[in-house]
Amino acid sequence: MKKLLMALGASFLLLAGCGNNETDTESAPSIRIEDLDQAKAKSAIVEGALDMNFP
Repeated sequence: MKKLLMALGASFLLLAGCGNNETDTESAPSIRIEDLDQAKAKSAIVEGALDMNFP
């Protein structure tokens, strides 16, 4: 009985690993570097750098 359960478990893991899990790329929001506001990004980087604690 133990061997049967181990064989079923191993076959389940094998089949689960062979599954195809593709995501729909059009439904996921994507941000491109061209879409960013450069002035806001620069100010956020500068503010973040000023807030860092350096020894």
